Amino acid sequence: MLRLNNSEIANVHPLFDNDHLRLVVDGIISGITTGQIWADDAAAPSVALMWESWSIYIAGNPESPKTIDKLRQLYMTEIAPQALAQDNKEFKLVYTPETWSSKAASIFGPLTEQNLPRRTYCSIDNLPTSDTSPLAEGFKLRQIDAALLNSDLTHLDELKAEILGGWPSLEVFLARGFGFAMLTQTAVICWCTAEYLSNKKCGIGIETVEGYGQKGIATRVASAFVQHALAREIKPYWDCWENNIASVRVAEKVGFANPHYYSVARGDFAQSRPQDIEFLYYFTCDKFAIMEAKIIGLDEATSPDQVYHWLCYDRSKGQFEKLTFKAMGNKNALNYRKFSQAELFFDGQQARLRRPTGGAQDLVLDVYAPHSLPIQLALEVRHFLSPIA
Repeated sequence: MLRLNNSEIANVHPLFDNDHLRLVVDGIISGITTGQIWADDAAAPSVALMWESWSIYIAGNPESPKTIDKLRQLYMTEIAPQALAQDNKEFKLVYTPETWSSKAASIFGPLTEQNLPRRTYCSIDNLPTSDTSPLAEGFKLRQIDAALLNSDLTHLDELKAEILGGWPSLEVFLARGFGFAMLTQTAVICWCTAEYLSNKKCGIGIETVEGYGQKGIATRVASAFVQHALAREIKPYWDCWENNIASVRVAEKVGFANPHYYSVARGDFAQSRPQDIEFLYYFTCDKFAIMEAKIIGLDEATSPDQVYHWLCYDRSKGQFEKLTFKAMGNKNALNYRKFSQAELFFDGQQARLRRPTGGAQDLVLDVYAPHSLPIQLALEVRHFLSPIA
């Protein structure tokens, strides 16, 4: 998979075949949304993967096994390690077409949830009118600016986190974005901010502090936001979980209509961590690697064959073979392991794998310390064993 530069990203537009997904693509092209996009071909892509913050998007043809392998390698060796380094633990997976849902586990490992319904509003049928009715005593509606972000109001950290989830910095947001907030004398209690802003369109991030729901506050803030966006000739998009009834009601109260429905999945970046696997042996040569992996943290009653795994990795095919353990001991002053498929002899310098097939030469490998096993291979092992671990 090739990482695309800004001049190439437009080539994936036809793959992301609905307005909401193109909103994210355009936000990345604009430089406002921090994200990365990869494709199988920069000029004429048939598959693309887009990653920003805690969301991953896949589009295109899901039928190529080679592409699935490349996507898995991209996720395991680049995306997941970067996400974990940024302390991102979970991700939302969005895909088009729907047939990607049956391929997702082959790329990302076991998903925590699947077929979660969402809705996106991309049109406003009933233009909202400005609400000039007086606010309840103690409340103040204002546009988000530097003075507000530099104040000492409660919940300001949550507001800043909302902004930084979709913008490179607070400074860029203040220069190019916009948003509104409802305040009390001591706290920010509701906010609505622009995200994925690009040429004449933007997404919406909205949050109400616990204890202030069902008071019409979110509707008032969202209405001010929509009015401001439309005045700037910016088309707003509203996206939410299908079961978020409060969000749906607010969206429709401020004029959004004709939603588009789709499903997503949730996954765990930590599923890619190799730390819950301990490597006990590692033997390698140009074409193959053999290792013993111990899955740690399993229940004490787990059978040994589910805890300890001898694996043979074919580098040319990118495939693992699980060696079925039968016995262990010593032969001719060498450590010995017997498997259904082969016999393994090794000391501190060299290992030999002997297959029972007639005429086959022994596979000779060098012995390395287990901790020297490459991180990419460790991640591949973790993915291969993930149904157990």
